[in-house]
Amino acid sequence: MEITAKGENGLFRLSGNRSMNKKCIVLLGGTGVIGSEILRLLDSPLYRGKYKVVSLVRKELDEPVPDCVKIIKCDLANLKPEMLPCEEHCILHFARKQADRDGRGYYETNVNGTRNLLNNVNDNTLGIIYGSSLSVYGMWNQDFVSEKAPAHPMTDLAISRYEAENLIRVEMKKREKSAYILRPRFIFGRGDKTLAAIVNVVKKGIIFAAPENKYSFISVNDYAKIIVQLVDNVFSNKDKPVNKIINIGYNNFYNLKELVTCICNNYQIAYSVRYRPLPQFFIEMLHSIPNKKLKAVIDFISLLGWSHYCDVSELESEIGTGITGQDSLKVFSQLLKGL
Repeated sequence: MEITAKGENGLFRLSGNRSMNKKCIVLLGGTGVIGSEILRLLDSPLYRGKYKVVSLVRKELDEPVPDCVKIIKCDLANLKPEMLPCEEHCILHFARKQADRDGRGYYETNVNGTRNLLNNVNDNTLGIIYGSSLSVYGMWNQDFVSEKAPAHPMTDLAISRYEAENLIRVEMKKREKSAYILRPRFIFGRGDKTLAAIVNVVKKGIIFAAPENKYSFISVNDYAKIIVQLVDNVFSNKDKPVNKIINIGYNNFYNLKELVTCICNNYQIAYSVRYRPLPQFFIEMLHSIPNKKLKAVIDFISLLGWSHYCDVSELESEIGTGITGQDSLKVFSQLLKGL
């Protein structure tokens, strides 16, 4: 039996009384790359029927809405207490501003938006899972960095992410609820544009980076699986809340030259790439120039310019090695085939 309830903010379809046993998720950023993948995953045969979702979005979803999802059109700035469920739930916070296309900066969305969210959580909020970034450790070389390393965010985006992290950790600790802060470096897969941009750089034949640089990455599908496993942990640990930072990636790393070789083999192009690492002082000098377009170029160059790979043992303590132990080069090759 299907029960359909309609309210002014959205439509929630449930299948019979079994919905009473489903874990409730509040998803912020359901139209983004990560949010969309989470919804696809929860609608797949392995996960279907185990979760119900309240998805807060600013615009209509591009894909059909799964039956387990209630859509509420709202942004973080206009979030109201009544929009959050009155049953136990876990909030997935992926409503972040990733690029400053409107020139208004990141603080209003990433920091003030997060503050408004925290002002509206209720006693049934068991925890928050927040998507941050490895960039909060700093722009320069991060070799096998662990969660114990000090944060040193250097860009406006990284600074806003770090402030949001701290707001969440402090508030959820005060409430004696769980908080997982997730720090991936690269997220490749459906909807992502970064991998295609890297492929274009390789095709042009010059990379402003050293061939021995290494990077952590995760496929967007594996990232969604990690997030859902952590949702399960939030529910399982509701009497013993967890508050921690978790690096995201696979536990094996390949250098830039090996990744470039994989790209060349996949596209059957001759390996003719030249590596031109830029000195740190030069990037610092360019970054200090108050020009937004120049900063955007420098930020893109910096994506590959320095090693950024991390220790994921903390993640493995939460979810095991089934995902992290995959051969990352094989995953990378499959992702290239999906472009």
